[in-house]
Amino acid sequence: MLGFKLNAQQSQYSVNPDLLNETWPAHWIANVDAKHNPRVQGVFLFRKTFDLDSVGNEFIIHVSADNRYVFYVNGAAVGRGPAQSVPAHWNFETYNIAYLLKPGKNMLAARVWNWGNLAPWAQKTVRTGLMVQGNSTKEAIVNSGNTWKQTQELAWEFFNYSPDEFHHTTGVGPGERIDASKMIWNWNQPGFDDIDWLYAEEMFPGQPASMGTKGYTWGLTPRITPQMDGAVVRLNNVSRFEGVTVDPSFFSGASPITIPANSKATILFDNKTLTVAIPRLAVDWGKGSQIKVTYSEALFDDNLSKQHRDSIKGMHIRGYYDIFLPDGEERIFQTLWNRTYRYIQMDIETDNEQLVINDFSGISDLYPFELKASFASSDPYLEKIFDAGWRTARTCALENYVDCPYYEQLQYFGDLNISNWITVLLSGDTRLMRNAILQGKYSITEEGLTLAAAPCIDAKIIPFFSIAWIGMIYNYWNYTADKEFVIELLPDIQGILDWYQAKINDSWMLGPMSHWNFVDCTEKWPWAPERGSVCEPTGTREGNSSILTLQYVYGLQLAREIFSDLGQIDKASEYALLADKVGKATYRLCWDESRHRMADVPDKSSYSQHASIFAALTGAIDAEEAEKLLREVYHDESLLQASTQFQAYFHKALVKHGKANEYLNYINTWKELIDLGFTTFPEYPDINPRSDSHAWNAYPAYEFFTIITGIQIAEPGFGSVVIEPNPGNLQWFKATLPWKNDQIRIELRQTRRGLRGSIYIPEALNATYRFGNSEKELNSGINKI
Repeated sequence: MLGFKLNAQQSQYSVNPDLLNETWPAHWIANVDAKHNPRVQGVFLFRKTFDLDSVGNEFIIHVSADNRYVFYVNGAAVGRGPAQSVPAHWNFETYNIAYLLKPGKNMLAARVWNWGNLAPWAQKTVRTGLMVQGNSTKEAIVNSGNTWKQTQELAWEFFNYSPDEFHHTTGVGPGERIDASKMIWNWNQPGFDDIDWLYAEEMFPGQPASMGTKGYTWGLTPRITPQMDGAVVRLNNVSRFEGVTVDPSFFSGASPITIPANSKATILFDNKTLTVAIPRLAVDWGKGSQIKVTYSEALFDDNLSKQHRDSIKGMHIRGYYDIFLPDGEERIFQTLWNRTYRYIQMDIETDNEQLVINDFSGISDLYPFELKASFASSDPYLEKIFDAGWRTARTCALENYVDCPYYEQLQYFGDLNISNWITVLLSGDTRLMRNAILQGKYSITEEGLTLAAAPCIDAKIIPFFSIAWIGMIYNYWNYTADKEFVIELLPDIQGILDWYQAKINDSWMLGPMSHWNFVDCTEKWPWAPERGSVCEPTGTREGNSSILTLQYVYGLQLAREIFSDLGQIDKASEYALLADKVGKATYRLCWDESRHRMADVPDKSSYSQHASIFAALTGAIDAEEAEKLLREVYHDESLLQASTQFQAYFHKALVKHGKANEYLNYINTWKELIDLGFTTFPEYPDINPRSDSHAWNAYPAYEFFTIITGIQIAEPGFGSVVIEPNPGNLQWFKATLPWKNDQIRIELRQTRRGLRGSIYIPEALNATYRFGNSEKELNSGINKI
């Protein structure tokens, strides 16, 4: 089984250029059943034994599979993959395995599995297969082909959950029933006897994405993100137990739990915070016993409602689960896929032999973001919000960004435009953001729109999520100034905006809209498909929705900035003129002067915060009107209320119109969530949401830097900043934010004469400080304020 932590990081060695442009010498391989039944469900084992005269510093190989693999070299786990993508751009991982090799006999091994029709919603597939390709002729000895041996492992059974067991649909894959008596133990060790295994069936050679897929195979492309975290996640608290005693030293792996023969036991563990990990269970004895492990974000009462997240009394676990069947020997079980949990419950039933649980832990399956930022202030709630926001962003960052780790694990671009700035700004790592942008590009349909989420087996489209994808490119461009990458995306941006432009009617607003035009799930626009309501605003199907039209204007404005920065002035001017014309038409038809609000439609039969927020954000109303509107709209209960995820655009509008110093008046919802025991921020801010970790509500974690400390990128590439603090009623605050290999450091306190303190600016960063009516250029090093 895979050990606690992978033994090798994904190699950063260059891929042989021939492999990026020509057919690969290695072949995709499978067993006989998988070759002739492309999407057969099952777990398959592959081995390759080979001899080396000597070992140098490099032995580079490229590995991929469908659906998934875990790869071993001489018994040591090297990596997992491939990172989820689409067949036309199917990822392969690159490893330098030289340090695990030795002169003489060596062995490579891979466990490959296909979930079949129970695959996670993000898991695209062609057919079951394994690919191993040496980087050069030196490594060609290990190329996958008919010299590899294979067999099917029958220990795994995948199963779905019934509605009685799991109260929401889930897209994170099936439960796993693992039978130790059917497991082929030590199969990945060099000394294992595979004489009864058959040779693998060759299918077709590998080919790079540059050659296309010819409709039946994978277009291989190098993975650009690292392996997942791999750190050990240990439980630290038992909430209750029945039929057994749990010693506190169990949590360090020092004291096992013994369950007597012919008995039942239940143990409820509390991890205290939400995490995403691959469970690992170490047992001994217990032949004929069963261990059911259930994972949940929170506990439920008898009415299937959640309460304070620390509540235990009268509460029960409910969620997805795995089943482990010991065979009486000392074994380590490990699931193939990750599980999201705060609470874990073991329900154990033994037969005629006692069962010993030696240890239970997890292998972190989070993207390895490193937090390089910090924030503290005179309001202790803000630090708690910052911590929970970062934890939310991390649990929603796996091989791709995901909306939520427990239910869907889908990379929705509308969510990302709000949330992925957290991980980029606070860690300085842009690789997952770049990958997300590429996944959006790969998903673009013949109409010119991205899918709502990608990769995804369901090809649904939410048009505004294509605008949000442009927003992601805008953020990436501002942070990196990666001209070569972004300029290749300009035709895609243009294609999205062309689709929208074709929807403009004679009134210069958007006419009837196709696809799913999700904006926000609210009381008037609920998620109720059985009643024909899917969180769409008034005017979606009839046309002339001010919200959808102004979202289009927002996209035009983002594109104008990108095209202008890249020197395409004519196209930038075209977008600016179009944005102005459409924005003015929307104002003329939908602005209600008597209410000083933007109506949702021209007949003024519906009003929402959403329309007024986007009117202010896009400048469809003038600055004076916008300032008055922003003072009033948040507290206007006569309007259809915006959820917290949509309020991110309200906060952007505050900054745009110089109202950012009021920001702290609008974050009480997050304080209330902290009081309810949330360690991550949920899908919607109430006690009983579907998801307890939803990245689109974690955005205050970066707003504390862009709004409170006021650090704003002033030019593409983060080469200059404007620091314009908005402390509100804070007495003091201090923060650090990564900048290249250094940090911006701010420590300020409010006095009767204004802000006092210091700001440290890294070498080569141009910085301007503004507060009130004052402005000054900051020098490298420490600046006294």
